Amino acid sequence: DRSRRSILRIVDAGGRGATIPASQSTRLSALGVGHERSDRGASWWSPEGLFFVRSARDVNSLQFWDGTLRDVEAGTQRVAAVVREGAGVLVTRDDGRGLDLFRYARTDLSGPGERLTSTPDEVEHSVTPLPDGRVAVIGTGREGTRLLIVERAVRVVALPVAVELLSLAALADGRLAVWARAPDRDTYSLLVVDPQTGATSSLVGDAYLPPGIAPRPAVSLRSGWIYFVRSEPGRGNPIVRIKPDGRSETLTLGTR
Repeated sequence: DRSRRSILRIVDAGGRGATIPASQSTRLSALGVGHERSDRGASWWSPEGLFFVRSARDVNSLQFWDGTLRDVEAGTQRVAAVVREGAGVLVTRDDGRGLDLFRYARTDLSGPGERLTSTPDEVEHSVTPLPDGRVAVIGTGREGTRLLIVERAVRVVALPVAVELLSLAALADGRLAVWARAPDRDTYSLLVVDPQTGATSSLVGDAYLPPGIAPRPAVSLRSGWIYFVRSEPGRGNPIVRIKPDGRSETLTLGTR
């Protein structure tokens, strides 16, 4: 809205929707370089409820909503993102040593959690669980962006092209769909990256992304399609879907 704040609104098809109060986004400026990339979106736990990060009076807290708004945790640690992983959750949070990734076996965040990364000079974002149990994440620091794979240790994946990594989503075969931008261009590319070898192929080189934090690639795990908006202002920026093998089709959306 005009106050530069955002609210979280849930709309069911054909329904009136529900607005969650005070779910204000934050730039997390205290987190240092790369803070504007920190995830702040909602993460569905089930069709009935979701996690999201709430910012109120300069304090971030993790919330759960299923018709009733509840605090998941208390304290002053800054939470930047939460993503479901099996029966537990992955959380990026600042515990005084920088914004790092933690794994919790329980959704109430009981216990200290397992620290997965320790990178005080980077901000981790776009946390993406992979089918084989590993976790992919983008690390943003003063020197640029890196693709990190969290196994027993953190492994940096070397990519054959120099790009700025923006967001990730897992494909059904374990590869990653990646929104990226070349350093000397203003256009956005959709890449497919093998997190094991770093092998990279470019699917799209002329996509449109909205201003602000790049959304995750819109991947359908059931059908394999990846949906995006092509940058063609003369045609109204059409919606296109593409398969990882390059097959694509432009969608015609009806209006009423």
